[in-house]
Amino acid sequence: MKAKILIIWMLSYLLGAIVAPFFEADPTTWLLYGLVIGLCSFFLFKFKFLWAAFFGIGLVLVSISQFQYQTLHFNLINHEYAGKTSNYLGTISEMPIKIEHGNKVIIEIKTINGEAQNDKAILYMKEYPVVKFSEIIKFDGKLKSYGDSKNRLIKDRIIGEMSVDEFSITGKNKSLYYQIKGVLYSLRSAFNEALKEVLPQEESGLASGLILGEKTLISPEFTRALQNSGTSHIIALSGYNITIILSLFVAFRIHLSRRLNLLLPICFIILFIIMTGASASIVRAGIMGMMPVLAKYLGRNNNSFIAILFSATVMVLFNPFIVLYDVGFQLSFAALCGMIYLGPIISKWFTKLPEIINFTLSETLGAQVATLPLLLYYFGRASIISPISNLVILSLVPLGMLISFVIGVCYMTLPILGQLVAIPGYFILHLFYVLINFFGDLPYASTQIKIESPFWLFVSYLIILDIIYLGHKRSKRIKTQINL
Repeated sequence: MKAKILIIWMLSYLLGAIVAPFFEADPTTWLLYGLVIGLCSFFLFKFKFLWAAFFGIGLVLVSISQFQYQTLHFNLINHEYAGKTSNYLGTISEMPIKIEHGNKVIIEIKTINGEAQNDKAILYMKEYPVVKFSEIIKFDGKLKSYGDSKNRLIKDRIIGEMSVDEFSITGKNKSLYYQIKGVLYSLRSAFNEALKEVLPQEESGLASGLILGEKTLISPEFTRALQNSGTSHIIALSGYNITIILSLFVAFRIHLSRRLNLLLPICFIILFIIMTGASASIVRAGIMGMMPVLAKYLGRNNNSFIAILFSATVMVLFNPFIVLYDVGFQLSFAALCGMIYLGPIISKWFTKLPEIINFTLSETLGAQVATLPLLLYYFGRASIISPISNLVILSLVPLGMLISFVIGVCYMTLPILGQLVAIPGYFILHLFYVLINFFGDLPYASTQIKIESPFWLFVSYLIILDIIYLGHKRSKRIKTQINL
């Protein structure tokens, strides 16, 4: 009963973020309505589901209010400063990214024209002079109007973009958060440099992608091969990386106290999320990775559906824009649901295959089917060869991750040892490279099909939900017949 009520409330909050753009009234009005309905629902406390439903309506309205309030906030700031030269003071909050004509830098703004501010902006700067993470810079800039980039920028809580030619460095942000983040970024950079020292460019880029999800070190040609072969996800941070981290504690759980078995894995997950850039997929995976640890500590069984909803709700609570505007968030959850709910249905078609092949193939196909409508809607392209390529390549991923990690750590601690380990490591990673290029270069490896309308996207997922429902119903019927 309690679990069902919790599910109703989480779905209600997510629904609010989805429908919010269609309700453009004053956000205060929606908040007021939501609070009133939520409080009045307690008069129906004796009727559990009716109370839960009315409270859920209140949550929908509160979620709409949050979305509209933050949309209004970013629109007002962009409108106020767009096209005007203003003086900015801010901290470089992420590692600068090299682009074609310089650097792309994200700053956390402290003041605009001397007035306190707490938002982010994207700066396009020359390659030199060099700027570094956590430096505080002061400059004059002219913010660009949102235009067609509005949703993309608001999703990342960015008030706008601007080009900056001249600036002055006024100091360094020495807050604990920036110090911890700086240490983690240094480790990440050192690890990438270690891989580049002992491996050729393509293999070092692949190794960095497998461990840290780093895509900037991979060539455009190899990126296309990954896309055509349907294996791009192997260099996308996901729950697999979190699983590797959690598995490190399995060997030591007997020797750790009950509290340390809870705190240490969670701390490591949080640090890994920060170090790798806190993308939607890794945050979702991190929250879901924490849930079984917490469930074990509390002595409760972990529920996959509640875990998915909970991680989504927490993320939307902090950023209401990701449901509609973050493609990575949508693909991440679709793939996860496909693996959990479509995978078991598909596995029944391959019962004659060995268990490990059945498992890999069914989970891969489940994720592919669940993400296909989104891929066709946003990109208009899908990989035809992906079930076969994933069946071959995914079996090598654990070995590839392990050898990449060992090479990096060994070279950082003892360079000679790292060079020795890199010899067999090169052949393993080169095998990845050859296989991915082979599948990516096959004729008709991918095809172009475009879903133009959101309506057909909605219909596609209704069909998938129907398949899941019918598959679940059939499984229950078979179990009942067996018991009889």
